[in-house]
Amino acid sequence: MLGRGTRMLRKIPDTLRAVSFDAVGTVFKPSFGTTEAVYGEYFTRLVTDVTCPEFRVYHPDPPDTPTPLGTAWLSAYQAQQAKFPNFGKVDGMDLRAWWYAVIINTFLQAGVSPEVANPQHHQFAIFMRELYDDYTGPKTLTLYSEAETVLRKLKEGGVKIGVLSDYDHRLEETLNNLGIGQLIDHVNVAYNTGFTKPDPEAFKLMASNLGCSVEELLHVGDSERRDYRGAQQAGAHALLIMRPYDENVSVNLPDQVCVATDNGHAIKNMTEVLKYFPSTKEGES
Repeated sequence: MLGRGTRMLRKIPDTLRAVSFDAVGTVFKPSFGTTEAVYGEYFTRLVTDVTCPEFRVYHPDPPDTPTPLGTAWLSAYQAQQAKFPNFGKVDGMDLRAWWYAVIINTFLQAGVSPEVANPQHHQFAIFMRELYDDYTGPKTLTLYSEAETVLRKLKEGGVKIGVLSDYDHRLEETLNNLGIGQLIDHVNVAYNTGFTKPDPEAFKLMASNLGCSVEELLHVGDSERRDYRGAQQAGAHALLIMRPYDENVSVNLPDQVCVATDNGHAIKNMTEVLKYFPSTKEGES
């Protein structure tokens, strides 16, 4: 296993033909800041017969301090993935039912009573339905400020663009609803391909779908283990996007170490990707 001091320095060439981006935390983020914030906002708006003021505290100081709801969501999500991998696809589980289980267990672990965190509770049932239905567009998700401009410049420069994510099959719909679907050449999600990052096959398939070799692919994401190291170990080139907390408040799992920073492969936003592609104006400068 690679440690903090292990160097994987590879010069990124100017002969790249394609770029793939992770989705959440790279191209877009939850509209209220974090996933738990979206859950909390919907809960407090729709489940009006329950008072849970602690759910209104979404932005602790320091910013990476776990919130009760955030800790509960991550625990519920990870447990559901362990029980029914890849959003339940292997087990033939309905995707809505899979996410409903995450929602219910999130609020149970956060202290909501089983009588309320229950599909038989009328308001909670409405809450789950609206949260699930809205989690494919601008009511719950927001593009980073530079995302559309960067994608458009890459597209105009003839660069093939992919999105590679451990997301469920709604990602393509989400990108369309956020107004950037037409700028993406190919979308690969683990739900459809069966390959989750950092599996090298995820990156090799992405390169193949974009019509290039894996050595001609640059992958950009916000996880050092899954995106940065995963891409490099597959033979692709990689950049780790490390946004400031005041901009990127989506969940950062504890694999965000500093190998990419040591190697000069850490960037603050998507705009910095353009310099690696000479066909874009920034790449020519």
